[in-house]
Amino acid sequence: MKKVLIVGAGRLGKGFLGEVFAAADWQVSFLDKDAAVIDEMKNGYTVKIYGVDSICTREVRNYDAYLCSDKHKELSSFLEADIVMLPLYPDDLEDAFQYLLYDLKQQMQNTPDKKLDMVLLTNMTYLTEKLCAYVKNLTDTAFYTWFHEHIFLRDAIIRRSTDAADDKANRSVTLTSMAAASLLIEQPLHTDLGNVQWMEPAKNVPTLKEIKIFTLNGPHAATAYAGAYYGYEDIPTASSDPQISRFVEQVAQTINQVCMKEFHVTEKELENLSRIPKLKGELPDSVFRVGYDPIRKLGNADRLCGPLKLCLKHHVDALPLIKAIAYALHYQDAKDENSIQLQRMLTAAGTEKTVIELTQLPQNIVMQIVEEYNSLKKS
Repeated sequence: MKKVLIVGAGRLGKGFLGEVFAAADWQVSFLDKDAAVIDEMKNGYTVKIYGVDSICTREVRNYDAYLCSDKHKELSSFLEADIVMLPLYPDDLEDAFQYLLYDLKQQMQNTPDKKLDMVLLTNMTYLTEKLCAYVKNLTDTAFYTWFHEHIFLRDAIIRRSTDAADDKANRSVTLTSMAAASLLIEQPLHTDLGNVQWMEPAKNVPTLKEIKIFTLNGPHAATAYAGAYYGYEDIPTASSDPQISRFVEQVAQTINQVCMKEFHVTEKELENLSRIPKLKGELPDSVFRVGYDPIRKLGNADRLCGPLKLCLKHHVDALPLIKAIAYALHYQDAKDENSIQLQRMLTAAGTEKTVIELTQLPQNIVMQIVEEYNSLKKS
């Protein structure tokens, strides 16, 4: 039986990865730093899966779930893993690798010839080089030489939404998942994932991921932030609002236009990457999940500012993206600490300084964002 270690037992880790690997008869192990997450998982969990032709519910059981600790009880699962999946937020990856250094050093001692793929599931691009540099700074030459030759960090493109069916977020054991598009994983891999549904090895993943984050996540984020502004709680309901629908279509058209210019791809190629087939029923994706952490999502290279910079480069009207950023600045949810922090920043430093700090965009664009933000504030 093949084995997978999933580092991060949140919504994506349980609702997508745990479910598909268990369905393929892999031995599944989870590792998480949150004791409450591990405690909630002790009796299994359920995933309601929305497919193109059907909706079904699966129970997932018979897995191991470990809490990060100095005892490293997950060590045997790590050493026996055929692949390690890391569905983590970008800010958590360095801590995860610092923790896993113990396990990696044990692998170097016990099975030094084994080659292991570690797959990064985030919506941030070009992290593999940064993480390799981080590991290099923490270790000696002998270990890093072995790490470089035997541990392969692979990027991936997430095209599947997974959410909690209750208000427990990552601690939830009642999840919903969208089964419409596969996870694209950077090649080459050292283990065969052929029997695991929704796993697809792919070439040129870093570039495709950048395009996907812009063309799929950009309009999705615009829907969430505009939807929150007008009081909607889920993406389907927000999308049904004619005003929001028109606005998001403008955002999508703008992003597609600049991506075709920048990456030399056709409209059909963009559609194949970013269009998700319509599902049976409507996955009730929440505004909270899609809008979560606006500080990160307003980053200079992220889903809204990244394509806006391409607008400037290719002389394309950026107004729809400027409006989307203005909506994002208004976003706040009591369950999202970074959205509350964003509002504190706006109050303490003012809109202009906050926009400059978060987006690092040119001054003339910053002032247009401030103008749109103030316009929304008055309406």
